[in-house]
Amino acid sequence: MLKKLATIALLLPLLASCQDANAPSGTSKVTLMLTDDPGFASAMVTIDGIYLQGGNDGGDAGRVWLSQTPVTTDLLTLKNDVLGLVDNVEVPSGHYADLRFVISGGYVEVENADGTTSLYATPDYGHLPDGVTPDGSLQMPSYVASGLKVKFDGGTVDITGTQEVLLVDFDVSQSFGHDAGGAGGWVMTPVIRGAHMDLTSSATVTLALADTVTLPSIGGTQVQLGDFTAVLDDGLGNTKDAAFASVNGVYTASFPYLMPETTWALQISGPAGLTFTTDPVLPGDVTTSSGQDAHFEVVITSAAPSAP
Repeated sequence: MLKKLATIALLLPLLASCQDANAPSGTSKVTLMLTDDPGFASAMVTIDGIYLQGGNDGGDAGRVWLSQTPVTTDLLTLKNDVLGLVDNVEVPSGHYADLRFVISGGYVEVENADGTTSLYATPDYGHLPDGVTPDGSLQMPSYVASGLKVKFDGGTVDITGTQEVLLVDFDVSQSFGHDAGGAGGWVMTPVIRGAHMDLTSSATVTLALADTVTLPSIGGTQVQLGDFTAVLDDGLGNTKDAAFASVNGVYTASFPYLMPETTWALQISGPAGLTFTTDPVLPGDVTTSSGQDAHFEVVITSAAPSAP
């Protein structure tokens, strides 16, 4: 089933001249990055444009385009990574009603209970896999016209600093569903939210061995701490995973670009054929707070090949 499509990390260094006397003057540049959380077989979208919608409170009116160059990407290729969408674009500073993505089409490939997949696409979408005919339709009401709105805390986007950095989270666990009309298709009704990057969060998990523990060999291969993976689950069907890597001799799994004020359940996944225990006993709660890096330390207290 469809769980999670994408997290859109939006990095916006923003500042420019403004007609509002209360806003700073000068210019700055915009950089836009895209990242993702996987959840199903494939998820292709075409973003035709990205713009800020001016608001009356700051003296800005109309659309301020960040990009009008179409970008087509499979969001599932961006696991724990980012994709540059906008780079070095100057915009007026001030108060904006919202940020919007113009999405002209796409498709989702959903896993079926029997292990097969079904593909649902918007009408006449030009980026289907070669030789593939859609099994049903994907509806995206009005997103090619008015654009897909990003909801920010406080309701507006204030572009006032020499470097304004924003994070936008696209939560597909709440954004896609079956067509209520019973036609067998899917409907895109996105739930996305944004926050200033300096108020967003990250998480770091460290993994170590207790002094009395030596990792065994499995199938003739010595198990290493780098064979383990940290997994975060928010309880809403959204997961993130990161492999452990040695950083100055400490095995660390890092999770950047996390929305604040979220509690994640942490699990550690080991290589096949290994049974192990940890201190603390998992799952454990990792809570992200505004502008903070959440740290969680895990120690492996026993490890042995799994019983046949």
